[in-house]
Amino acid sequence: MKKLFLFLFLTKLVFSNKLSSQNFNLTWSEKYRYSKKVGYYDKIVGENSSFLYVRLISNKGILKSKKFKIALKALDKNTFKEKYTRYVYDRKEESSKKYKELDYFTTLVVNDFIYDFWTLKEKDRVELHVATFDSKLKPIKKLTKVYTLNKGESKKASKPDYFVISNDKTNSYALICAEPSAEPGATYKLEYKLINAELTAINQGKVNLPVSSKGESRRDYGSIKDFEYAKNGVLYLQNSISPTRDEYRELKKDPRLYEKYYTILSAIDIQSGAMNSYPIKFPGMYAQSCKVIQTKDMVEVIGFYTDLSKDPKGNDKHGLYFINLDAETLKEKTKKVNTFTKNQLDILFAKDKEDRKDRAGIFASKKKKVSEEESLPSNYIIEQALYTGDGDIVIFSSIMRNYTVRLCTTSGTGASATTNCRDVPYCDKSNITAFRLSPNGDIKWVSNLDRFVTYSGWYRYDLKVTEKNNKFYAIYGSAYQTTAEKKNRRSRKSRKQMSDKFEYGVFEASNGSYKKLEETINPINASKSEKKYVSALEIEVYNNTFYTGYYKLKYDPLKTAGLCLLNLVCLPTAFLTFGSDINRYGVGYIGKIVPK
Repeated sequence: MKKLFLFLFLTKLVFSNKLSSQNFNLTWSEKYRYSKKVGYYDKIVGENSSFLYVRLISNKGILKSKKFKIALKALDKNTFKEKYTRYVYDRKEESSKKYKELDYFTTLVVNDFIYDFWTLKEKDRVELHVATFDSKLKPIKKLTKVYTLNKGESKKASKPDYFVISNDKTNSYALICAEPSAEPGATYKLEYKLINAELTAINQGKVNLPVSSKGESRRDYGSIKDFEYAKNGVLYLQNSISPTRDEYRELKKDPRLYEKYYTILSAIDIQSGAMNSYPIKFPGMYAQSCKVIQTKDMVEVIGFYTDLSKDPKGNDKHGLYFINLDAETLKEKTKKVNTFTKNQLDILFAKDKEDRKDRAGIFASKKKKVSEEESLPSNYIIEQALYTGDGDIVIFSSIMRNYTVRLCTTSGTGASATTNCRDVPYCDKSNITAFRLSPNGDIKWVSNLDRFVTYSGWYRYDLKVTEKNNKFYAIYGSAYQTTAEKKNRRSRKSRKQMSDKFEYGVFEASNGSYKKLEETINPINASKSEKKYVSALEIEVYNNTFYTGYYKLKYDPLKTAGLCLLNLVCLPTAFLTFGSDINRYGVGYIGKIVPK
């Protein structure tokens, strides 16, 4: 009987493994060994036709606040074999002195060139420095200062904002954009500089943005809200008209004033410097979650909106807006509003009533309760938008709730007891709600997949989507069983399940119907040292392919044993044993997840 039970159990596992492996091909690298000497896996920074590029980093100091070694590695895209390595920074090397006071900013992989950006932040200025490499990580230009951004002289001046971006569909250049500090009442400006791998300026210019500084803005920086350097060579920039602290106080007294605050979309031709702008606003509405997608000759602008007559505070999501603009002139072609109805939302959330709406509270007004019945929850955001190629747009949204939990610890007893408290940030992610819109903005279908997970930290974007064979594959984080009808302790995934599988949804492009599935990462007999792990937070998407990587720390038995013996003689050395990397190393894998 025991043998029969074991046979049936193993048969079930094998059958389940076949089912869960029907949608993806998983390819993994050989085991990589990381250490302080070579650096630990940090993230995937980009890819081109030949290589996948990975960044390694190791820090030193009690709080790991000082750079020790930073490297870039080029891996073969098919086998993940290490082809080339470049140590960008090595504390022991004389050539790395330039990097000592700099902070790492970002790395751009643009076709066969790599731009490695760093910043120097001083009281009166911010400097952008960059080093460039070819596809085999051979240096082209050493670390060089390419831009200086001066800060405003007065306390009321806005803080400077800046970003770098590339467009591998049009050229192999890097675009540096900066918004200098602006005094109250002054017009914001955008300075841009297009550089090649030789750090020669291909083009540069300055434009006046359609926004003026108000001084004490509620935002930390200037007016830039979002940006996209599209394949037509145009920079699409979103500027935010935001309330000042004083204006925000007035909003609490009269929330209808939310209509005064909106986003302006600008199209900047990098070659000519010509700029056109379009205000994203509707009478009596508050537009949010703006996403911009360039199609053939158009720009589609999509987002949620609040009907201020229903919710004057601008929170509830009463529908989707859709604007079709000429890609260069931003001349309006189509403008449409899709208003949600109570019946539509009841049907959509029939199996997910807990996420149907915000909790209005027993003392909420009748008007507020009606608003909740006719809207999505207020924390919905659009995470990804895809152009299908036939004129349609598919957007994927989810609920993001950021909050803090105060944790307090008490040391000592009696009158000498002291309590220390700290606020720990968390982010709850719920649902995947997808919409397909036609070229004129009509909603063709809408679909809602229920899920829930909690992450440490704020603003965790864990929804990664790609398309293949008229299906959309969405990988996301989820802490509960795919078949769970209720989210409780019994329906939570086990630690083993969370580490051995990842959850995903397959959406049919034609009608939005979906399946919630799990992919088995490790075979049944995989040893602990050979196991792989997939986190939705660590996935990058390039050319309809998911890439991921990770590592875990291990203790070296001989070094740890030696340090433990030393601890018996000198107790302070316990920090070396448990608080440093001197006796630890990392092992990990790089993976590729391709829809079949």
